[in-house]
Amino acid sequence: MPRLCAALLVIFALSLTVACDSGTNQPAGSAADGDAPKSTGGATDGAAAKTPDPDPAVAKAAFDEALQLIDAGRLQDAAGKLDEAIRNDPNLADAYVARGKLQMEHGDAQAGLEDIDRALTINEELVAAYLARAAYYESTGDPADKAKAQADMTAVHQIRGTKPLPKEVQKETKSIFDKVLKTDSEVKP
Repeated sequence: MPRLCAALLVIFALSLTVACDSGTNQPAGSAADGDAPKSTGGATDGAAAKTPDPDPAVAKAAFDEALQLIDAGRLQDAAGKLDEAIRNDPNLADAYVARGKLQMEHGDAQAGLEDIDRALTINEELVAAYLARAAYYESTGDPADKAKAQADMTAVHQIRGTKPLPKEVQKETKSIFDKVLKTDSEVKP
């Protein structure tokens, strides 16, 4: 799990830098240390509560606040803000990536992968989503997951082309690429 945490933090740094390249104009977040987030998935306390009309401006503000809460280690609060962002803009792919990363880092891989997949249905060129999913798959040690990670890293390469990654994440991201893209014959026992 420590390798996954380190990889997700690298992806967070990359997400902040390359999200604008993906067409979303908003950075994706990641998890920091703290309490495990519990996504409410948009649930309310009472059946009588009215769901507010979607509002992209409210979504952006909630997303930005979630990133600040993540930086402060207030992951439970951040998860709530990400839920709010998604309720107000169901097409805010970066919010799904951020929430997915929080969920995966804190043991709910299935929900995290569902959020990452949802982000990719919204924006199939969202590099941060592919990197988050590849880091998770690489961390499992399962050969089938390694193949999935390799496919995600290939997608990143196809999207990024020859465009260099931001300098602050090149070394760590190269490490992820190297681990994921090694063929079985290159792996030493």
